[in-house]
Amino acid sequence: MESLEVVRGLVAAGRPTAWSRGYPPAVRERVATYMLARLSRGDQPSHIASDLGISRHSVLAWTKARPVGPAGPRLVPVVIDAGACLPAPAVAGAVLPPASSPGRSTPLTLVSPRGFRLEWLTVDAAADLLGRLG
Repeated sequence: MESLEVVRGLVAAGRPTAWSRGYPPAVRERVATYMLARLSRGDQPSHIASDLGISRHSVLAWTKARPVGPAGPRLVPVVIDAGACLPAPAVAGAVLPPASSPGRSTPLTLVSPRGFRLEWLTVDAAADLLGRLG
């Protein structure tokens, strides 16, 4: 564990010049490591923050922001299983080809993270749309 003086020096050197900038990530990481070591010895968060010259809230937020395990992939593979699709609701005036027609695919529904829906897409149309969106 680093000494109090070393960590206090890092905090002083990394102190932001403007309130909105915040401390550099490297400083937050080393303070969080120091804080966790002291917490494991039974020290109180408010005493540690006072020793370092920063707010208790900042130190607690930095320790909670640490990842618990290894980071997983941001993108995951998607498998399209036409057999698992639910029957589509009837739409007035819509004429859809049967899914079993040669050269046709089962209609898809894309739902964005914010809830925007695109319905009745073919796999090719969905791939084209996703390619255009980047």
